[in-house]
Amino acid sequence: METFKAIGIMSGTSLDGLDLAYCQYSYHKSSWSFDLLHTTIVPYPDELITKLSAATHLSGLELKKLDLELGRFIGNQTSAFINNNGLSPDIIASHGHTIFHQPRIGLTHQIGDGNSIHAMTGIPVVFDFRSLDLAYGGDGAPLVPIGDKLLFSDYDACLNLGGIANISFDDESGLRRAFDIVPVNMVLNHLSNQFGKAYDDKGALARRGKLDRALLDRWNKLDYYHQSYPKSLGYEWFEKYLLPTFEDLAVTDTMHTYCVHAARQIENAVSSNLNVEEPKKVLVTGGGAYNDFLMECLREISGSRITWAMPDPVIIEFKEAMIFGLLGVLRVRNEINVLSSATGATQDNVGGILIGHPSIN
Repeated sequence: METFKAIGIMSGTSLDGLDLAYCQYSYHKSSWSFDLLHTTIVPYPDELITKLSAATHLSGLELKKLDLELGRFIGNQTSAFINNNGLSPDIIASHGHTIFHQPRIGLTHQIGDGNSIHAMTGIPVVFDFRSLDLAYGGDGAPLVPIGDKLLFSDYDACLNLGGIANISFDDESGLRRAFDIVPVNMVLNHLSNQFGKAYDDKGALARRGKLDRALLDRWNKLDYYHQSYPKSLGYEWFEKYLLPTFEDLAVTDTMHTYCVHAARQIENAVSSNLNVEEPKKVLVTGGGAYNDFLMECLREISGSRITWAMPDPVIIEFKEAMIFGLLGVLRVRNEINVLSSATGATQDNVGGILIGHPSIN
């Protein structure tokens, strides 16, 4: 059995903090398993949230300065995480924070300078997992599906309810398919901020609102939902197609209607890609899994055809960071860590820039 220890770091589009997951990965008889050993969520300082929220409008120089600032912040926090818990990672794998993602023109950009993380921790770092895939004609997203396939194959599909909801599943030929479905926490957190709240705790605000069928129909007709995969979403799409529609309703009505909309799109993504004539079991992770109102909408729409399986809270919260640790391990082993069946690239690839000299092979 081979074992590897890594810290996976995830900074989501919902800006709810920096997820750090220290995990041991074991490889035995051609299969992978994991032990999630230590985790933490580091909230962003208000000043950094403000800068990241406005990052798409910065000049090139200002954006590069923010890249370095975020890299130093991640480096500092990761050093503290290592020292406070007596950890001994072989590598650090950092997703970075996505600022631009426009795969149709071959563009993606994540900030959080990996060189700074390496310099401040002394640990080899893998970062920039997406760019190579775009060079091969892919979307550079989603990246998590290979981890879903290697670590969570007991489920018919894996659904992540983060800033953007995404899903992965094996098709009839055994290829892993995946795509972004619909923004979730990116929208709900934005609306919650109008009440001075970082997020809608258990969906209580959305539950208070009323359904607006005209707005629901308008959202459901958006072209993205009717495109075939591979496909992915970014903040720019939210800004262009959703943000302008929030002006006409009370905020709680908008939130209520949006939860119904998101649940409809998620259920449709499952039912149109899996044979739900037989019951299916879908693993649900990400912060949106704690939105009770959203989950009730999902259950009501899907009925008994789909079981939305909630794992241990630590998996709900840290699955993506944990999988990025695995992507880092695969990168160091020079093994495929990005699946063209999920991204639409011309070939599978070994994504990520490696800084430093890891001891694992």
